[in-house]
Amino acid sequence: MSELAIFGGTKSVTLSAGDMFKWPIITQEDEQAVLEVLRRGGMSGTDVTVAFEQDFCNWIGSKYALGH
Repeated sequence: MSELAIFGGTKSVTLSAGDMFKWPIITQEDEQAVLEVLRRGGMSGTDVTVAFEQDFCNWIGSKYALGH
């Protein structure tokens, strides 16, 4: 059996805590989509919201969703 890293054995995880626990994971595409909606000046009842509600319904298997 190998020795624990704390006792001089090889580390299993070599990433820094900052790299492992960065949350949420936001892509450039996510950021652009949010900025686009914010720049429109409205969120409720827009085509983006309606599309989100439909996509969310499909994802969770629900008949209704409200993206408010």
